[in-house]
Amino acid sequence: KRIDPNYYSWLLAKMHFRCADWQVYSLGTHYARAHTMNEVFAVSMYRNLPFQHPLFRVLWPHLQGIIAINAQARQVLVNPSNNAFAKFMSAGDHLAELLVNCCKELRYDSLVIPKDFETRGVANTSTVKLQYLFRDDSVSLWNILHDYATGMVDLSYKAEEDVSGDLELQDFVKDIANIGFAGFHGNKGAGFPTSILTKKELAEYLTVVIYNASCYHASVNFQINKYLGYIVNAPPSLRLPP
Repeated sequence: KRIDPNYYSWLLAKMHFRCADWQVYSLGTHYARAHTMNEVFAVSMYRNLPFQHPLFRVLWPHLQGIIAINAQARQVLVNPSNNAFAKFMSAGDHLAELLVNCCKELRYDSLVIPKDFETRGVANTSTVKLQYLFRDDSVSLWNILHDYATGMVDLSYKAEEDVSGDLELQDFVKDIANIGFAGFHGNKGAGFPTSILTKKELAEYLTVVIYNASCYHASVNFQINKYLGYIVNAPPSLRLPP
């Protein structure tokens, strides 16, 4: 029985899209956002917050170890002269270019989970007919962490001026915006605040950092094998033209 040539064309198109999706996921979704971004938070924490600072105590359990594992990744996975990704990924020889492209749309508000879903038009469950379990779980976990962060802020800061007057906190967020995200979007720091003046702002900021280092990383890391382990479902490398 002769098979319609359009079948193979559509099959190849899907294979190439899935391959491209694999590259973006590995370098952008996982490595860039769930690893290198968290290193920015960790470096600024170690540089600006003393061990005795209450915010250091809040953040450290979520950021410990990230600098070491990223250093290993830079030596083995993304080293320009000898990177492991080049051995099994089509984009392995163009990692820097892919990373830049993956970060072009990065904004602070995109890390504020409720705002991100709202911006993308999928926050209202009454208008989104299909199930969106990732959204539902993400918002639930965000709310739990935000309640925790709010409680810790209330415990550590009695008034708004205590937040604005905490110079170590101000240096912490300033380094993240001005150094960690320098060069993003015309040197505007990807919309990250350069100061935090209220307890509400601080609770949101802490939730962003904790959520990204814990819940977000877990969501894109521990399901890799189920999503990408079957090569036919998600080929990491296509070396020849269709």
